Amino acid sequence: MKLNSKKILIGVATLAELESSRHTEGVDYLVYLEDTPDLFIKDHVNNINYINAAAHGFYSELWEREKDVISPVATPLTLLNSKVFAFVQHSKNGFFEKADQAEFDIKFIVRKLNVSDMTIAARYIDPDALAEVQKIIDSVKPDAPLQQTMGPGM
Repeated sequence: MKLNSKKILIGVATLAELESSRHTEGVDYLVYLEDTPDLFIKDHVNNINYINAAAHGFYSELWEREKDVISPVATPLTLLNSKVFAFVQHSKNGFFEKADQAEFDIKFIVRKLNVSDMTIAARYIDPDALAEVQKIIDSVKPDAPLQQTMGPGM
């Protein structure tokens, strides 16, 4: 496996940099590795997960969108679509705790980054799953402005 120089930070570590309250020890990168069919490559020593965009159409679309972006961090649209896809996959495979974590991340992205476009993920998930994710997105309420709750001198 030859890791090219371009890798895009994607996942919870990215959200933590954006002040999400959810944190993990691992780091996830989107990479493009033509020399392996493996979708997930784990660096156990450094606790890094590489998601190989060359191994799956969904991730390949994300890669095409991101590969020329100068930032090493995924754009909000890519973050949302990756979390939507993860939510659906975890739900289908019975990893409900991971699905709950992805739902939390979806809500954070919608609320804090003001993005709700799931166009890329929608091409790879069934209509029922898409409707379920749309309910999650529709349930997000914007942060309320801070209000003074006590009068002067209290």
